[in-house]
Amino acid sequence: MKTTANTLSALPILPASIGPIDLRITRDCEIFTLLTRSEGQDWEVIEQIIRPDLPLVLYVGLCVCRLR
Repeated sequence: MKTTANTLSALPILPASIGPIDLRITRDCEIFTLLTRSEGQDWEVIEQIIRPDLPLVLYVGLCVCRLR
């Protein structure tokens, strides 16, 4: 999950399964959780980030790429 705080950005590159995967981002107050699952599998938490500085209403986007 890319995050920017105090003009500093971080974008970790995480490994993914081969084939189609589902992605989910959830928010519980200031905690954002990124989850993934392969078809027919259970959701797996791959990252959590705490951002108390973000407003209650927030627009998010998804950026996915395939590296060879």
